[in-house]
Amino acid sequence: MPKKSKHTPSLSEEKRPAGVKKGGFLPHPFTDILQSNVITWIASFVLLFSVLCYYASIDYDYDIWFHLKYGELYLKNHTWDIDHTAFSWTPVDPGWKYVTWIGSALLYMVYQAANIPGLYVLMWLIFFIVSGLFVFYVKSTGSGFDIRHVTGLMLIAAAMGPTAVIIKPELFTILFFAFAVFAYFYARSGLQNFFLVYPVLFLIWANTHGGFIFGLFFISLILCGELFNYFLLKKDALQESSLKRLTVAVVLSYLATLINPHGITYHSALLQYLSADTYIGVTRQFYAYSDLWQLLFANVRAYRPMVSAWSMLGMLTLFLVALVHIYRKKRECNLTLLVTNLAFFFIGMNMARASIFFPLLWIFSIVSILKRPDSVETRKISLSAALLVLVCLSGIFFNYYAAYSSRSWLGSHMEEFIPEKETKFIQENSLPGPVLNDYLTGGYMIWSMYPEYKVFIDPRYGPYVNTVLPDWLRIKTDLSPEGLQKFTSRYPFRIALIGLEEIDIICWLLKSPEWKLAYFDKAAVVIVHRTVFQSINPDSLKLNLGPERFRNISNPRILLQLFNLYLNLRTEYAREILDIYRSNVSSLYKFRGESIYRMEQSLSAMEFRLKQIRPQNQP
Repeated sequence: MPKKSKHTPSLSEEKRPAGVKKGGFLPHPFTDILQSNVITWIASFVLLFSVLCYYASIDYDYDIWFHLKYGELYLKNHTWDIDHTAFSWTPVDPGWKYVTWIGSALLYMVYQAANIPGLYVLMWLIFFIVSGLFVFYVKSTGSGFDIRHVTGLMLIAAAMGPTAVIIKPELFTILFFAFAVFAYFYARSGLQNFFLVYPVLFLIWANTHGGFIFGLFFISLILCGELFNYFLLKKDALQESSLKRLTVAVVLSYLATLINPHGITYHSALLQYLSADTYIGVTRQFYAYSDLWQLLFANVRAYRPMVSAWSMLGMLTLFLVALVHIYRKKRECNLTLLVTNLAFFFIGMNMARASIFFPLLWIFSIVSILKRPDSVETRKISLSAALLVLVCLSGIFFNYYAAYSSRSWLGSHMEEFIPEKETKFIQENSLPGPVLNDYLTGGYMIWSMYPEYKVFIDPRYGPYVNTVLPDWLRIKTDLSPEGLQKFTSRYPFRIALIGLEEIDIICWLLKSPEWKLAYFDKAAVVIVHRTVFQSINPDSLKLNLGPERFRNISNPRILLQLFNLYLNLRTEYAREILDIYRSNVSSLYKFRGESIYRMEQSLSAMEFRLKQIRPQNQP
């Protein structure tokens, strides 16, 4: 047996034909298989299929609807600024600044051309472009694209899952941030002039979505890191000419972002929104602004956010391990990447909405620090680990698919989640406002009912943080008749359009003799004051509101919400919905049995309670 050499073979040496590589390493069949094109293509197919399943959902987020209205107004009025207070009848902050005129206009144009499916095609196109930038960068380093890179893409899909699938201008921030990161690494690897794309990028970005502020933070961090590296460490530093180009690009990028409807006051407003307790303190109750630390050990109902938190933690661990490995091997440590990745990791963990940035930075960073040829043993370990992570994540994605109730591709079945018929009922009967609506429904109202009707609140949240949003979040703390009287005195609404998920508020209103149920469908109820109820066309009140309308519904979430509503109206109708649930909901749905059991228990409890009450009311 020849003595094992201490020499570590390079990539070129590993390709030597001879059966035995220089340095004494024997070829490893398992490593060769995992590096093969066949395995890479299989892994890519697994990635695509798994992510399609994981992202095949419609979340209860109505942001898209107010953005479509914004886009319509931007284009029709040929303006880049609109009055954000015009959509609400409640007190709002007139100084709220929000700039999405490019983003909202693009979404509106896509919607006009291809409706809801077109918006989802746009979303997937952005994902493919981001993936394409990564693949291009990997190829530009001279490295082969293999299962490790596919697994890296799977990890960022897991980390970005809860926020990336929502259709709104934030999608463009994903694209622009990915391009900003790509531009840095690509320019650093040789094409120095590529830094000069930053000013143009940030000019567009600042007028598309407020996420550009994180992009400015990124290029500021890398500039500081490169200056520190050049003047103090002098190891792996940029050339002087390249550093000058980066400095000029960053300065021009800051100046470019000042070209927006509000100038520099927009920047200060964004920083306030991200730091002031007035905004963050209130919005912590929403997932988008909650921290991910608390979700590391969340229950299965917070499945995707929990996966996001653990994925980001795992990615940071891999990054630190890679840095330690390179330092031990070559006595090199890229402080710029270390500081930048740590900064965006903690930003993402402290605010779920910002979790889109660290994964995009991480995947380019990990390739950058590991692009040098490595030993056969290290490669074998990394390829095996990548295979294990890929299998585990695909299993997690498929498990989520089985557990989620609202599966959809390209926006199919979205009509089941929006109160289209409910809003038409209000409009066709010319019901007098103002309208009390829940937080999510307000987004669709802006799209379908403005300017005829204005909203109580909507998912923009920003204009309402001073008064209306705190009042809305506190509404469930006092669901008493006295609480209703106090609330209606402050907000004198005459119609209520409430989503079925807000069953407590629906029951709160219906328990009062002052309020009557006028109509409901799959998404919401229309409740009106008794004085309004008397003025409704009698023919409209003859509509059949029984459960037979929902015979073809198979979505378990919608059926469960209908069951909860009927449970408080007529128990025999609730039992019919239960029968529809048993018949229509797929056995592949993970919580089918559990939900049926709970519905049966709730129905039995309600029927028992009614039997106890009825004898007391008999003469």
